[in-house]
Amino acid sequence: VLWSVADRFYHSPWIQGALLGLKPALVALIFYSAWSIGRVAFDSYGPVLIALAAYAVLRLFRLHPALIIAAAGLIGFLFL
Repeated sequence: VLWSVADRFYHSPWIQGALLGLKPALVALIFYSAWSIGRVAFDSYGPVLIALAAYAVLRLFRLHPALIIAAAGLIGFLFL
């Protein structure tokens, strides 16, 4: 029952119009947040190298992001 109600609202032109406007705004908010955090977090080469390695591992091995976060935290704790 819930899916039929959600499906009906999802295909509404009003909802589609709202989503069309919200998507770019949400992407902009995510980029702004990343930029704000990055300015503080990347104050030396160590965090930059950890971020690049984490990105490479995510792209190459497709591990769960939680594993990458835990490993990056451990590396940062041990070596920085």
